Amino acid sequence: MDVVQHNRESWNNYVQRGIRWSIPETAEEIARAKQDD
Repeated sequence: MDVVQHNRESWNNYVQRGIRWSIPETAEEIARAKQDD
């Protein structure tokens, strides 16, 4: 089993399904989070 390929396919599937944890935050969202310490 090619673990790297398996993980790539799994993450791609998460992205296609819109799973929250697979979508990166924008720079603006990170900056806002840092301000709200």
